[in-house]
Amino acid sequence: MVSISKLTIHVLTCLALAAASYNATAATPTPLPPAAEEALNKGIIAAKVPDYLLAIRYFEEARKLASQAPVVYLNLGLAESRIPGRELRAMAWFGAYLAAYPDAPNAAAVKEQIGVLEVRNQSNTSRLIQTLQDSPYKDFQAVAKLWADSGDIATALKTASLAGEVYGGSAQGYIAAVQAKAGDTAGALKTAGIVVRPDYRSDAFLGIAAIQIERGDLSSAETSIALARSAADQIPGGQTKWGKLQAIAKLQIEAGKMDAAQATLRTALTAVDLIVIPAESERKDVYLLARVQGQASIASSQIEAGDIAGAKQSLALAFKNSELVGDPYERSRDQGGNIFDYYIKAGDTGNAIRTLKAYQKSVDLITDANRKRLFTTSDDRRHEKLAYAQVKAGDINGALKTVNEIVGDKTSALRDIISAQVKAGDYRGAVKTNGEVRDDDKRSYNLYEIAKAQAQARDFDGAAKNAELIQIVKYKEWATNAIAGERAKTNNPVVPTPAPTPESTAAKRSPVPSMTAEDWIKMLDDKSQYGAALNTEPFLNLAGYLKSLPPSDNPHRVFDSLHKAAETLVKAQNMIAAMLKQQARK
Repeated sequence: MVSISKLTIHVLTCLALAAASYNATAATPTPLPPAAEEALNKGIIAAKVPDYLLAIRYFEEARKLASQAPVVYLNLGLAESRIPGRELRAMAWFGAYLAAYPDAPNAAAVKEQIGVLEVRNQSNTSRLIQTLQDSPYKDFQAVAKLWADSGDIATALKTASLAGEVYGGSAQGYIAAVQAKAGDTAGALKTAGIVVRPDYRSDAFLGIAAIQIERGDLSSAETSIALARSAADQIPGGQTKWGKLQAIAKLQIEAGKMDAAQATLRTALTAVDLIVIPAESERKDVYLLARVQGQASIASSQIEAGDIAGAKQSLALAFKNSELVGDPYERSRDQGGNIFDYYIKAGDTGNAIRTLKAYQKSVDLITDANRKRLFTTSDDRRHEKLAYAQVKAGDINGALKTVNEIVGDKTSALRDIISAQVKAGDYRGAVKTNGEVRDDDKRSYNLYEIAKAQAQARDFDGAAKNAELIQIVKYKEWATNAIAGERAKTNNPVVPTPAPTPESTAAKRSPVPSMTAEDWIKMLDDKSQYGAALNTEPFLNLAGYLKSLPPSDNPHRVFDSLHKAAETLVKAQNMIAAMLKQQARK
């Protein structure tokens, strides 16, 4: 075992490194420039005083003159490791040293010192979180999450138990996710199992399943989803229950379990019926709208699961309930919003048209002019969506009829129709539709596209005829060149190049990038590195930073300030740990 004093003596006497910098293309270091060597030696003298802040100033001067010298990173790490509160900065400097000089003869000793600094930093962080927990203002949920993120699962669970069923259940679900991300699946499942409320317990198991799916462990995810489903089945109310069941179905879809997802969504739909509609007229709309939104949302997931028939049934129920809503403004929002959009998504243009007509009737009943304007200004967009759906369904005549309902610019909708007609080989129809385009530039461009498609189909005479209709000179030239190019291909056919084999493609794939010294330096120098920059006050002088926080008689404000500091430290700690882990796999 190499002690810190021995490591320091090793570096300060420098052995083979004191006057060297690292050449990225060489296996061994190369000499430092004289000015950098002088600054480095002054830093070593200052460290012997000891005056570590002065030593750091000299080492930083050396870094400006030799920015890629590993020995400078090493001495910066040693100097910063001697200043309480700068453990994370020291670890980052050592990380940069090992990234720049992975075969360094003292690599084992440096790694050992990183471990020592890790423990010291963890101790500092734990004291800060405990101070936060002991403060007059109590937010056990937030503190439990910090304990979990810092790696202290046992204390996190104890703290979460103080937060009550709701906030505690949320914290326990978060802790379970942290455990799952760390690879402790058994611990995560155990934590999720102690959540009291079934809705939060379902969320906890779903969080574990999501992590398992992300890792490709579909078998384990299926078990976690089953546990989530079991918890969701225990939820008594309709509003919460259908939402949790839908969340389960979404993960089943992600895992490729479409049949299971469809079954879960059918159960979710029945849960919507558990939303009781009161007789009082003042409250009736609220619960009717809850049903409408639930049924429409479930329909959207059914479409994703491939159950189009089920989606249409759910949308029919949503539409039926929307017609019972008394307030025309609220009725218009759902009919012209989700119900219409999901019918379009399901490819059911007939019911989309019916919904659109009902929506327009509802809008007509709105007496407030400002509220009515919110809908009428977006009517063109609804007609564009409908026309596009009709084009996809092959109903060109229906799409043209819908486009005629557009009051404003029809260019985009007409373009969709023209593209479909060209694809179907209906060039005459495409030219006729293009005649409805008002903008000269876009109309000419569309003609160029039509002529090009005709030329590609070897209809050179038709292409030339339509090219003559183009009014904008540059597009006419494009069309003429495209036709000539296709004629040339006919006379001189091109032999297609064989597609690369999977083996050759795989051979060209770039390897996953590993950590570099520059990655560490960026964290050390940048003041905005994802909210965990090591060049900011908490990492340079934690004690001073905490003392500098503005005093307040408001316990909540004091808690927020301390929580922000602790959260920043924990985030940086975890980032550095992840970077070191990635570097170790190099």
